[in-house]
This record gives sequence, structure tokens and C-alpha cells, in this order.
Amino acid sequence: MNLYKCVVYDKEKNRKSINLEFESKSQINSYANSNELKIVSIKEIKPKNLNKKLRDREIKILCKEMSILLESGCEITKIFNILKAQSNKKLRQYSIKSQIIFKREIL
Repeated sequence: MNLYKCVVYDKEKNRKSINLEFESKSQINSYANSNELKIVSIKEIKPKNLNKKLRDREIKILCKEMSILLESGCEITKIFNILKAQSNKKLRQYSIKSQIIFKREIL
């Protein structure tokens, strides 16, 4: 799935900027027609800085925090959500990339 930023007008002629996740622009057009929206522009949003790697120190801190939470009995999905909320920007971007890869492997 790709993320698109769309500028649209609704039936009251109010301009809106919305983010939509679809496979293609044609699906966005179908969505707009079914919701009575007029599309002004569609731009694909590409993730930034996804190829940057975490440093050893960042991985060490992440693993230590994960081990503490695992020992306390937290579920693994809850642990990832906690770490994502508390992490720095670089780690959050890495987390988003890993979620996308994980979702594709499941499907």
C-alpha cells in the first residue's frame, strides 16, 4: 500500500487535504467518486530516511528496555508500542519501516 496526500473539495465546496492509503491512484479516484469528492491533486508520500541504520548504542538501549519489559510480563506487541512512543525520531522511523515489512510478510 502507498500513502497519498490528496487535496479535494467536498460537496459543500470546502477544500480539504487528506492522506489516503491505497494501492493506486485509480483506487483513490474510485474512493473520491463514492464519497462525492472532487480531486484537485494527488501526490504520493514517500517515506524519508528509511535506509539509515541504528547505531550499536541505540540497539543496545532498545534491547535492554525490551528485556526489562519482557521480564515484567508485558506482551510483545505492547512492548513495541511502548518503545515506539518513548523513542527518538530516528528509532520511530525504523519502527515504521519494520512494521511495513512485518505486515507484508504476514499477507
